[in-house]
Amino acid sequence: MASSSNPSLAEKFSICFLYFLYQVTDTGKDGLPAWLTYDSATHELSGVPTAKDKGTYILSVGEEMFAVTVTDPSRSQVAQPVASVEEIVCKPHDSITVVYVKLNTDTDSLSGSDRSRLVRSISEHLSLQPHHISLSSRPTDLLESSAALISGAGDVPTADDSLSVLSWIVGCGPVKSHHMDILVKVESSAKDGSMSRLLDTPVSGWQVQNNQPKVMSKRRLKRALVTATPTPEGPSKHNPV
Repeated sequence: MASSSNPSLAEKFSICFLYFLYQVTDTGKDGLPAWLTYDSATHELSGVPTAKDKGTYILSVGEEMFAVTVTDPSRSQVAQPVASVEEIVCKPHDSITVVYVKLNTDTDSLSGSDRSRLVRSISEHLSLQPHHISLSSRPTDLLESSAALISGAGDVPTADDSLSVLSWIVGCGPVKSHHMDILVKVESSAKDGSMSRLLDTPVSGWQVQNNQPKVMSKRRLKRALVTATPTPEGPSKHNPV
């Protein structure tokens, strides 16, 4: 997660760091951190940091300076459509339901601009705000097949040695209604290969998972997702309730 200390940069920065600046440099260094990219044509500073990029960066804009701090992500905000001004934040005791899209690539080896492109591309594809979308590399602790409420295949087999995920929150327990059509689009575009072509990265599958399965009935979500047909990879991922 990236955040800024400058009051004029009041925008909330999440995994996708985005801001418009005239000119920017990393104070005391010749260039920017590797995870940040500056576009002189659009005056846009963007990038998606990884775990190894944690720390505080002092950047200068002309004669002004501000700090950008990269910390471990702590997400609780439900992803919203691009045109929405609503803010839904899950409470600490809430059961958080998350969508994971599995990519056959090691995003830690990509440049900051390439990681940013992945986040922007999926956000545009699904019409979601990009700062609500996370990108994680080798998330073996996140993807528990036994905890999957519903899942589907991509257009390629899973490569466990180079697995990353794009993820976003779809509800504080029950899935929010505006995410139902989005899940249908995730299912179809992952399976037919259009998502892989859009991201220019192999997509091996997707799943909806609840971080606190005991709080929310799996049967309840399955009934809600009547238009998102489960496409299990191998053995069924649906546990008896």
